[in-house]
Amino acid sequence: MAEKEEIVAEVEALEAVYGDDCVVVETFPPHIHLHIKPRTADDSSLQFVEVLLRVRAGPKYPKEPPQIVIIDSKGLDEQRQKHLISSIQERASELSNNLMLVVLCEEAVEKLSHMNHPDGDCPLCLNPLLSEDEWKNSVPFMKLMSCFHCFHRGDMGRNTGNCPVCRKAFDIKDIEHVLDVHSSQLNVNVAEAHDEESVLQSELENIRRQKFESIFSLQQENGGLIEPKKDEVLLPGMYLPQLNAPPAIAYTEETTEQQTRAQTVSSGRNLRGSSNRPRGSGHRSMGMGKQRAQNPKKQARQWVKRENSTPDSSR
Repeated sequence: MAEKEEIVAEVEALEAVYGDDCVVVETFPPHIHLHIKPRTADDSSLQFVEVLLRVRAGPKYPKEPPQIVIIDSKGLDEQRQKHLISSIQERASELSNNLMLVVLCEEAVEKLSHMNHPDGDCPLCLNPLLSEDEWKNSVPFMKLMSCFHCFHRGDMGRNTGNCPVCRKAFDIKDIEHVLDVHSSQLNVNVAEAHDEESVLQSELENIRRQKFESIFSLQQENGGLIEPKKDEVLLPGMYLPQLNAPPAIAYTEETTEQQTRAQTVSSGRNLRGSSNRPRGSGHRSMGMGKQRAQNPKKQARQWVKRENSTPDSSR
């Protein structure tokens, strides 16, 4: 068990860390009231929550963890208050038999910093204070410095004098403060839009754009772009050109070649037939001529047989 001097030294260290926010009710056993705020670099416009804790340890501290109770809070509903207390108690159970006051207070500040945002719906219009993407597309809202309750800015004109939730009085300074913050944010957005426009119209951006346009034109001329096909539309009075059938052309060329060969063979046979005409009858020659005209290939085979049998007949 830690000595009394060590516990007193811990209380003094806690008072040195938190200054006026730490009120020591009793040194031993430790009993303190601690006013904790989220870490916002001392900017009150960014603070949406605040808690006043009572930390009271028994005579068996640190073997038994101290009792931690929320005396007062701003901007925290009951659910978030329970979550804060349960987180501190879990941390205290992990540090059993050890001095833990400073560590528990730092745990409370850390958890409160994570909760530093308005939660729930606007009490006046019943719409969410923050949209799903939080700060980007949310309707501007205002915070009452007296109680940290938040409302949409357009709804505050309906209520003057007291907070509609806790009935604490508020004045025009609260509204002016939020309007100043909102106007400064609008000025920042306008400055960012102006900077973006100046970048788009800069000389470097124009050179870069011209370079890519020339590359695009070159690719388009060389057919390097995959473009959608253009649909052909037939209007009244328009006809598609008729394509010649390739098989018909081939057949015509083949027929012409066969006719040329037939004429050549026929002329050669007529010459030979005139020289051998006395050997046969005229009727036979006329019949053979008709057969040659009808079937040139068959006539050629018959003519060869006739020549083979001619020497025997001459003898």
